[in-house]
Formats: sequence, C-alpha cells, structure tokens
Amino acid sequence: IFLPPLLLQTTDALDNELEIYNNLSNYISYNQSIAKILSSDQSTYQNYEQVASVIDPLLSSIMYFHDDVKQVTIYTDACQVKHGSTIAPITTLENEEENYGMVGDNQIHWIVNAKDKTAYSLNRMAMLEQKKAKGLLYVGVDYDSVFQPFNNETVFDNYGVVIEDAEGNCIFKKSVFTEEKQPYELSEEQFFATVGQKNSGYQFIKRESKASGWKIWIYKPDRLIISSVQPILIIAAAAILVILLLFANLTNRHHRVHISIFIMIKTGMESWMKVNQHLNWMEVLIFCIRGCLFTDYMNRSQIGHLRSH
Repeated sequence: IFLPPLLLQTTDALDNELEIYNNLSNYISYNQSIAKILSSDQSTYQNYEQVASVIDPLLSSIMYFHDDVKQVTIYTDACQVKHGSTIAPITTLENEEENYGMVGDNQIHWIVNAKDKTAYSLNRMAMLEQKKAKGLLYVGVDYDSVFQPFNNETVFDNYGVVIEDAEGNCIFKKSVFTEEKQPYELSEEQFFATVGQKNSGYQFIKRESKASGWKIWIYKPDRLIISSVQPILIIAAAAILVILLLFANLTNRHHRVHISIFIMIKTGMESWMKVNQHLNWMEVLIFCIRGCLFTDYMNRSQIGHLRSH
C-alpha cells in the first residue's frame, strides 16, 4: 500500500540528483572555450597558460560549489602530458577503449561499484570531437551522496531496496527490517534468484531511473504486508465506530454509557487483531460494523425498555 509511493518519491529524488551531475557534465562537454584550447596548435607554454587560467578554474569551481563532486577530469588525445587532476592523456584512463565505445553520442554513462563505493559518469567531449580530437569527461561523485534519497529515514519498515545498473549489476542494496524480522532480508544472490519467481513469498515493485537507466526494486515479504496495514485498519475501524456511535447517540441522553462501550470495543478489537493476524482487511471491517450494529441495537433496546417503564 505504502511502498509504491515511496518508490516513486525516492526514484524521482534520485533522478533529480543525477540530473544535476548530468547537466554539469554536459556544460563542460559542450563548452567551446575548452575545446578550442585543447585542440589549438600552439606552444606547450601557451597551452599550459590557457589551461591554468581558463580550464582549471572552471573545473575547480564545480567541485567548490558541489561538495559531493570529488573529481572532474578531461581525458583526451589532444594532450600528451597530465595537467594536475583536470587534464590527462586518454591513454591513462582505465579501460579506455571499452569506456569510449560504451559511451554513445549525447549519452552519459554512469559506472558504480558497490563494493568499492565509487560512482562516476563518463561523457564524450562533444565540441572537442567536432575538432577531430578524442575526449571523455570523467565526473566522480561521492557514492553515499548519489544514493542519499534511499538512506533517508522513513516511517516504514520491513522492506528491502536493490538497485541494478543497465548490465544487471547490483550497485546499491539496503534493508529496513526490524531485528526480529531480519531473516526475511534477501542477500544479493537470493534477490536475483527470487525476483523472477512466481509464488516466491515476496512482493516486488520496480521503477526505472530516467537519468541513468538503473532499475530500482523494493521488495517486501507477503507475510509482513498485512501487519503493515493493521494500524491503519484499526484507525479506520475506530473512526467508523465513532461516526456510527455518535450518529446513534444524537437523540440519546445516555451518550456517556455508549462512549464507554466504544472504548471497550476498540480496546478489545486491538487485542483481537493481534491474535487474528491471518484475517484480511474485509473480515476486520465486517467485524467492526457488526460490533457497531450490535452496540446500537443494545442501546435502542435499553432505551425502549426504560421508556416502557
């Protein structure tokens, strides 16, 4: 009942966060000044001077205004000497050919490693490539900041979150189970083995991140779903009792007696639900209505008896 809205909210928050990083990446990728400096045919000294006065401050300002951005580096074949952490030969990028081929035109590719807790995006330097040079923009972001929406405290419990990338790798996993319900948590291997099964004993809901293409899953055991809605059912049933009893007591001078009866029924109902957890919400609602009708019947019978005397 509550998990689909939670998944929608957290996924939208994740996309908003990723879009900020993607916009920063595109701003650098399509920057004509950067492309002009890196592709220009000038002396090493002139090139160094322009990189230090234009490119360095630009890339450093991104990290200054965004604490969660840890590294911004342009890897390109337009330079052969590394310049601090801002410019580096593309040959120094790990898995250069694989990464370059993986990043398509106008497409930002996110690479996340849950074990090492690293997250970064790769984006082709579009304006640089128009000048016949090869370039990839690397934007490294704090891992925990990327997945902050899923680490925020919620009022819900006894569910798990798994996020997988486009290649099917688990890049984030979190469980929100109470200590006594911990056995219901699924390991990474158990999750991928269970998610496609029918009658697995778990409910799975999924959304896809528009900004990254990641699949975000939330799972919850079937047995714990009814226990999650019981407090709401009790409140709803209590509200129904109040409305019915107040309506029945509009013309009754002895309303205090029936308010006392309502309190007794509500208290007894809460105890009864703890014992009868196997019943569904419809059965609980029928029980509450029957209790109200019986109370009202007893009330009217008592009034009729008093009036006859």
